Amino acid sequence: MKTQSDNRPQPIENIGKGNYYVNMDVHEITEEGRTYYEYDCVRIAGYPTYGATVEALIREKYSQSDEFAIQRQRDTNPERFAEYNDFCEACKDKARPVFYPNE
Repeated sequence: MKTQSDNRPQPIENIGKGNYYVNMDVHEITEEGRTYYEYDCVRIAGYPTYGATVEALIREKYSQSDEFAIQRQRDTNPERFAEYNDFCEACKDKARPVFYPNE
C-alpha cells in the first residue's frame, strides 16, 4: 500500500505482537518547503523475510486461488500469465533492496 510520512521510514519496523512493516521504494518529496516521504508498505506477521515480503506484495493484487487459476491457464491465456509474471517480478525487484542492499 502507498504510504506517506514526514519521517524517513526504516526498512523494517517492529509494530509489536510479532508484526512488522516492510517499507520499500522510498521517495523523498519536497513541495512548498515541506519534505515528506512516499513509499510502499506491507505488513508481515512474524519476522519478515524476502520471500514473505514478496508474497505479501503479490497478495495485494492476487489471491492464492487467483494465482493457481492463472498458472493453470498459462497456455490458454498467455497474455494474462505474462501480466501476472511481470507483476511478480516487479514485486521481487521492489523487495530486494530491503533484504539485499548490496546487490
